[in-house]
Amino acid sequence: MKDSLHFIIFGVLGFLGLVMTGVGVMVKSGAESDLTTAANKLQAAAKQSVPTAGDVKDIQARQARFVKDVEDFRTEWESKQGKELLRSEKTYATPDDFNNDASRTISALQMRFQALETEWPLPEILVNLGRRMQAEENEAARFWEQTASDMRRIQQQEIVMMQARLRVMSEVLVACECLKSMPEYASAPFSFKKFEFGSFNNEPQADDKEPWLRHEFQFVFNASPSLALAITNSLLVPSDATLASRSGKRDGLPLELVSLTGFQSQRAHDTGYEILAQERAKWEIPPDVTDEQWDNSKRAEVARKLESDTVYGVSMRFELKLSALRSNPRWAPGIKAEAAAAAQ
Repeated sequence: MKDSLHFIIFGVLGFLGLVMTGVGVMVKSGAESDLTTAANKLQAAAKQSVPTAGDVKDIQARQARFVKDVEDFRTEWESKQGKELLRSEKTYATPDDFNNDASRTISALQMRFQALETEWPLPEILVNLGRRMQAEENEAARFWEQTASDMRRIQQQEIVMMQARLRVMSEVLVACECLKSMPEYASAPFSFKKFEFGSFNNEPQADDKEPWLRHEFQFVFNASPSLALAITNSLLVPSDATLASRSGKRDGLPLELVSLTGFQSQRAHDTGYEILAQERAKWEIPPDVTDEQWDNSKRAEVARKLESDTVYGVSMRFELKLSALRSNPRWAPGIKAEAAAAAQ
């Protein structure tokens, strides 16, 4: 019995020794692998040149420029562009006092938008026949009437946001005036339809992680695609060429694009032509030839010529949706880690 017990203990200890030996080999292999990796990294680093004093100065200069850019943004965000939307040049004791000025501003905006209206010219052959473009519903007149009515019904606390609406309309108008004064857009079709402000007047929910509060609005107009893209670009990226017109100056409001949607207006797909008897000689049609006797190839030739002479352009309808931005008073740029941990 004792011999058997000794044999069992010897076998267990022998197996345990084998296991520990295997573990030791694995640990040693892992350590050697780690040491090899570290040595390779050290050799690679040693091959690189040691930074010189010039390198250090260059890095310091870059860091200084970065810090300055951040500080410039902070200043612009806190005291300039970020405050521009709700900046009030004039305060009003009562809504009636504000409405007196607002009514004059609205009338001026309406007349200036009307002065920009340009339609595609009709071909001479259609003008001589007394043809005209079909009149569209006058959305613009209804918009200005509704805007004037809204201004008359506001409460004292709404004046600031109504001033912001007028400022946005003026911002868009000046950009359009500047573009229409340029030779490349002077004859481009354009007609104002309306603004839609929706929830623009409501105070947006302030998210601590967002530096901007967004007041969304929509500008609806008819124009050629090239002019529509130019208007969008000038509003998003103001330049000296679109900051001031003869009638006004932009505030340079920070704007953010939400969407730009274009719709093609309906137009005729088929057109009938009638050649009067006195016009037959012009088209080299014998006076005694009936429609049934007229050569089909000659008929097709005249049809192609009439078609080319009566083609006219049709403006597209665009809905440009933007957000007017202002600084979020709850956003705290550069918050320290200790303060962030304490806030949690």
